[in-house]
Amino acid sequence: MPLSDVGPSLKPISVSNIESGAKPMTRPVRFPSIRASAAIMAALLLAAPLPVLAQDNALPAATVRVDPVIEQPMDATVPAVARIVTSTGGVIAAQINGPVDEVKAQVGDIVHKGDILATLDQDRLRFTVDLAEAEVATAAADLATARAEKQQADLAFARLTGLRNSAAFSQARYEDAQTEVLRTQSEITAAAARLQRAEANLELARLDLDRSSVRAPYDGVITQRQAEPGSYVTSGMPIVSMLNLDRLELEADVPYDRLGGLKTGAEVTARFDNGETGTLSVRAVIPQENPLTRTRAVRFAIVTGPPVEQLAVNASAAIDIPLNADGVAITVHKDGIMKQPNGTTAFIAIPTDDGGYQAALREVVIGASIGNRFVVRSGLAVGDRVVVRGNERLQPSQRLTLPDQG
Repeated sequence: MPLSDVGPSLKPISVSNIESGAKPMTRPVRFPSIRASAAIMAALLLAAPLPVLAQDNALPAATVRVDPVIEQPMDATVPAVARIVTSTGGVIAAQINGPVDEVKAQVGDIVHKGDILATLDQDRLRFTVDLAEAEVATAAADLATARAEKQQADLAFARLTGLRNSAAFSQARYEDAQTEVLRTQSEITAAAARLQRAEANLELARLDLDRSSVRAPYDGVITQRQAEPGSYVTSGMPIVSMLNLDRLELEADVPYDRLGGLKTGAEVTARFDNGETGTLSVRAVIPQENPLTRTRAVRFAIVTGPPVEQLAVNASAAIDIPLNADGVAITVHKDGIMKQPNGTTAFIAIPTDDGGYQAALREVVIGASIGNRFVVRSGLAVGDRVVVRGNERLQPSQRLTLPDQG
């Protein structure tokens, strides 16, 4: 649009007029009106090319690399250190009070169940047994006497009962005989109770005499002597300590996330300190977790291994723990896992309707590691394309460019 059409024309000031001393034009200068200015701006905007705006303010597509979630064999194992323990062992204590007469067991002795390890002084105990036996004999005699008296009273009462219809019957003598029968019956009851008490005392005396001999409760080996001849012990004080070598087991502290392959009865391989290899069987997983180490104790029974004589309690052995009892597991590449303050996440590439891909965030629970991969417990499925490169700044629903997809 020509500028002459915008408003009144402006007459330029002539230089000659100024030099000649002529008065300059005092006619006011006119500026374009507001409506004319708007028209000019509209014309300029129409003439200039418009910028292309992004649709829905979308982020630019991110170029990433993905790795699929796979299912792989779980014959892999992780090493752990176990210690040899015994399920039976400890202090063998005195069961009665008394001075120690002899300690037969020496440290290192292999003993069998029932072997005498030590003896306490038995003289007083034997006298106690003799006294109890005499009391039993006395009580037995008293009972026999009471029974004989009862028999005589029964006979007398029976004779008087037969005279009830004769002139020789005496009511007073009859009542006295009846009272005698009741008295002798009470004597029998009391004598029987005294005999029972005497017999119980005799059994206690014999038990104390038997317990004066401290015996091995099981087959094992002596590891320590805590009493010597001449010392006085009371019930519960230790005499010796011993271990049962026939009940040796191995115990390992296993991280909670590696217990999947340790089911009851599962077999693992062990390498003992002497270089021999053996087979262990899972006996129990103790349902108590150490809150500091996040581990649980697992007990292994020895199926095959070195002779018992070559093993020692608290000695260590290396074991191979299987990562999964089912033989297979779903795994994801470690680079696809992102640790967040509120959990573990991963981005996966999901197809869009136009044939492309976009990012989707998933919460993931992972387990043990296998090489450069993690076992997936939940959150991902086999075939999911997990972003392993370029996932640091991804946003959910952001468009993705996969190099292998062009």
